[in-house]
Amino acid sequence: MELDFLEDLLCSKIGFIRQQLYIIGVEESDRDYLEGDILEEAYKSLHSMEDPEKIEGWLKTIIIRRVSKLAKKKPKRREVSNIMELETGETVDVYELYSDQKSAEEIFIEAEKRHVARELLETLPEKKKRIIQMRFWGDYTFKEIAAMTNTHESTVKSAFSRSIKQLGETFDKKYGKEERYDR
Repeated sequence: MELDFLEDLLCSKIGFIRQQLYIIGVEESDRDYLEGDILEEAYKSLHSMEDPEKIEGWLKTIIIRRVSKLAKKKPKRREVSNIMELETGETVDVYELYSDQKSAEEIFIEAEKRHVARELLETLPEKKKRIIQMRFWGDYTFKEIAAMTNTHESTVKSAFSRSIKQLGETFDKKYGKEERYDR
């Protein structure tokens, strides 16, 4: 594989790295440092990449390793934000990143669902909220979340299950049980 092509590919994934760090809940003060660290590690091992199409999975592994290392040093976290500021200064809601190929009705329905989801997430304690966000919006496994939060995998699974149950109960109280599957 040509090194120039791989370097360009890696550079094109900076936004992906930033988004993952946001979803995970890395504090703003640590993001630049971690981003540089991740890029440096990825660049050093770029020559060993076998399949460029799997670069995001490869980067996730590096991200998990680096965030895990940070979690051991800094176990306390602030609340996770879903707003990401781009280099241009423009802000983007991470939850609202979706395909442009949807109809207006689909976009409206999804926006309403996201609003309800955000509202429900706010009822959870910070750690449980972060676990839900990493699992659903970051597509991280329980094992990966456990490594990044410096907890046991079984603890993460239990917290996730209890959180889902709590979210369901909160939804039922607010909207009624019959509405659950309509949303």
